[in-house]
Amino acid sequence: MLERKRSKKLFSKKKKSCLPIALFVLGLLILSFILIPTTSIEMPAPSGLTLAATRPPTLTPLPPPTFTPLPLPTGVHGGRIIFTCTRGDFNQLCMVNRDGSGLLQITHERVNQYYPAFSPQGEAIIFASTRSKGTFDLYLLVLSTSKLLQLTDEIGNVFSPDFSPDGEKILFINRAGEEPAGLWVMGRNGENLEDEEPPRRLTQGLLGITGSMDWSPDGRYLLLSYTF
Repeated sequence: MLERKRSKKLFSKKKKSCLPIALFVLGLLILSFILIPTTSIEMPAPSGLTLAATRPPTLTPLPPPTFTPLPLPTGVHGGRIIFTCTRGDFNQLCMVNRDGSGLLQITHERVNQYYPAFSPQGEAIIFASTRSKGTFDLYLLVLSTSKLLQLTDEIGNVFSPDFSPDGEKILFINRAGEEPAGLWVMGRNGENLEDEEPPRRLTQGLLGITGSMDWSPDGRYLLLSYTF
């Protein structure tokens, strides 16, 4: 009779003995990854500096500028408004309260009066008028006494007078003869005092001065507009 061939066993005894050892080693490796903490290596930055993450700065918006209203005039005029008003065939000077009440006509002569402006303290008014010889000259009217003082005498046709912030000088525009209108300045008493600054021209060759001008708050600079 033929003997049956014995079938080979899938695992030999030798291989069976190695399997528990392999499983044990694998378990140790898994436990080592779980139990041993991981460490990070900090790379040095160039020049030996340590890199560190920083949070970007937080932008704080600036508050909008607040408007500070200018104080109201506190002089004799008490915050009133002066302007040119038409009465019949002539232009006169009138004053009114800032709310529109209390209309008062200041001049009544049969001549034209233009460009009134208060002095810094409000005690007087400067303006241009044709009351002398037909040309426009500058006059100063003291409100408390109604005293009238002529400041210029036929130096041309003057208009748009304005006091300096300290009240010591008067800026105005003058057209002398056929010359273009120019910017002029003089002392507060005009041509009446010999030791005070007489009227003198500040600009030469500027054509088309429009009459828009102003002092800087410290009185050192002038702002004007003109066309080329």
